[in-house]
Amino acid sequence: MTLNVDLLYKHRWMAIKTCQVTGTIELEGPRFRFFSDNLLANYDFIKENQEKMSVADGVYNCVLVLDADGHDGILVHSEGYDYARYAAYVPDVRGLLMRHEQQQSQTPAFEPEMI
Repeated sequence: MTLNVDLLYKHRWMAIKTCQVTGTIELEGPRFRFFSDNLLANYDFIKENQEKMSVADGVYNCVLVLDADGHDGILVHSEGYDYARYAAYVPDVRGLLMRHEQQQSQTPAFEPEMI
């Protein structure tokens, strides 16, 4: 089995946070790869979605940036900035979304915003 992961060097602990996906953004493959390699750059799509990112009762409301050409994504909380101040790589997030949608069949499915 092969996994795509963010393998951390000499990481002392995992700072696990509860995150709620409050929006999705889909980027074409080359643009997604540029974003994943340049998380600290400013992006209009983060600026335009800042109202979807907040913290309430210990839950981080985040946007999920999806790779239009793949299965992976990056969960982002900008903390009011135009860059991914907090980011978590989520491998095979499309599979997770499909399972979630099947479990929540009474609620509308996620519809990524294509930009």
